[in-house]
Amino acid sequence: VASGSQQVSDGAQQTSHSAAEQASAAEQVASSIEEMTSAIRQNAANARETEQIAAQTASDANEGGQAVDETVR
Repeated sequence: VASGSQQVSDGAQQTSHSAAEQASAAEQVASSIEEMTSAIRQNAANARETEQIAAQTASDANEGGQAVDETVR
């Protein structure tokens, strides 16, 4: 009986240890996902800003081209 009890106890400890390792791994995955989400949001904000800058640059270039046309005429 004592031997069986020890085996059950050992198995329970091993299961507990494995569960703790899985919980730790899950926390690391969750942390990584949060970091990725933050990076994706920042990339999206940067892309929007780049789009605005590109649109302004195109507008400025168009206005510059018109000014050159008017000067040449």
